Amino acid sequence: MISLALSTTLPTGWFTASVSITTVLVPVFLIQRRAARFVKQDYRQTTSVSSILDQLVRPSLSDRRLNSQQTEDFWKRNIAGSLWQ
Repeated sequence: MISLALSTTLPTGWFTASVSITTVLVPVFLIQRRAARFVKQDYRQTTSVSSILDQLVRPSLSDRRLNSQQTEDFWKRNIAGSLWQ
């Protein structure tokens, strides 16, 4: 099990937390696999989820990051600026 502990030096009485990567990533992973079955409408237990994921056309991580960055830049230039004028 991979575990990442996040801790900081805080004044006495402040809340400190430890976060496990597996606590966060495993449910997301399972949700993505269920979502793949839903999108393809294939609920048979004999079908491999890996093959379903291979059939889906998904953008690469670099494409998603670029799209996110462009959306944020557009928001900052066009929408957020006009809200403050």
